[in-house]
Amino acid sequence: MPRARRLSVLLALSFAPRARFRGERRPRDMRIVVVGAGSWGSAFACLLRDRGHEVTLAARDAEQIAAIAKTGRNPRYAKRADLAGIAATTIEAAPFEQAELVAVAVPSAVFADVVDGIPGSSPVLSLAK
Repeated sequence: MPRARRLSVLLALSFAPRARFRGERRPRDMRIVVVGAGSWGSAFACLLRDRGHEVTLAARDAEQIAAIAKTGRNPRYAKRADLAGIAATTIEAAPFEQAELVAVAVPSAVFADVVDGIPGSSPVLSLAK
């Protein structure tokens, strides 16, 4: 991951929470793509949505994405999580170019390959474990 991309993520994450706790005006909501529709990606997408962000959940399995879009639930992981209000799409169709942040919630073994395939210059936040 390019150094400038990493630094922009660190800066965004380090300053945003401070303003919120001091009661200052919150920066405008962001357009965020969460790559990986497992338990962690689904839960993180819900957290971002609940904070008022415009969230797209992207996964490689078109059937899983179709089920999420239709029912508002993930048929495989975090089955009780309410994904209503979160757009769902395949990774290939995800709006990376319009995203202000890309959060990648995939296994660490495939993280580099996934990040290398993300177009655009949006900052990337690793949720890999």
